[in-house]
Amino acid sequence: MYKLVIFTDDNELAVVPSNWLDGTGFCLWPPFKSTTKLSKAVQIQQCACDSWKAYPICLLPGGESGKLHLSYNNNIDNYERAREKLRLAEDTSDLQTADSEEDENTTRHSKRRKRYVT
Repeated sequence: MYKLVIFTDDNELAVVPSNWLDGTGFCLWPPFKSTTKLSKAVQIQQCACDSWKAYPICLLPGGESGKLHLSYNNNIDNYERAREKLRLAEDTSDLQTADSEEDENTTRHSKRRKRYVT
């Protein structure tokens, strides 16, 4: 089984095997530098090692976002289907734009200067 997760440190979406999740809101992540090796480890659902670093995550929330509909536990049994849902989540997600929209919407209002008449 695969899960779609959001790494809370950097708001990145990823497909991870469910055996990489520790059940306490963390995902064990391999130290591979090669994306090919990492992708293969995800596809074959390689067993997590104790030497892997744990990163805080959230499961992709349930509900409907455009055409994307996932249950809260979002169990996906096929790697290709998981990648498909990841692409769809990246296209319909506003994770990256949420911070920039807040910055755009907050404008500084200048106060009117008081004039003293003497």
